[in-house]
Amino acid sequence: MSGKASDPRAKAPRQTAAEARAEAQAAAAAGRAARDAAIAERFGEGVPGAGILSATKVTTALFVVFTVVVTIVDTRGLRIALALFDSALFLVGCGLFLLALYDGAQRSREADLTMSGWWFLSGSAPPSVRATLLGAVAVQTIVGLVTAAIRIETTLAFGILVPTLGLAFCGLWGARHGLFPLRRFAQEQVAIPKRRKR
Repeated sequence: MSGKASDPRAKAPRQTAAEARAEAQAAAAAGRAARDAAIAERFGEGVPGAGILSATKVTTALFVVFTVVVTIVDTRGLRIALALFDSALFLVGCGLFLLALYDGAQRSREADLTMSGWWFLSGSAPPSVRATLLGAVAVQTIVGLVTAAIRIETTLAFGILVPTLGLAFCGLWGARHGLFPLRRFAQEQVAIPKRRKR
């Protein structure tokens, strides 16, 4: 026999860095496409949680208008009223934050929640919902920081607490309506029909 027999243990040629990167990018693109399709299918007929979205818009608008007015007028009475208003929004946000944690814990029994999907709605909500809820958090944060910087050492500083409310609304919507894959045992329960009682 001529030539050496091929060694079955010989390793296949290693993948180059460019090939590995291209493969990872293709897999990520496929994952995004599948996720977008699932979101479109789930929320195609309508977006749930209209109450949460409306409350987010109303509270953010009130906060922005009241804060801008007080920043311009700048009277002691208005500053105290704004501080009380901001504190109330913060306390409501804390309560809703706890409610979001509870709802998320209950939902996690059946669905595989992720922190980014739950609180920042990444891959779990349609773009319109993300724009509304995360946009509200951004607006609350910017307005709170800017007005507090304009009127340093005044009650306007309470405005930096308000984004707690916006983040709580994100978590509440994500826990109640976000799209997450079912856990394995939940999938099995869905797949196996219940036996009829005789």
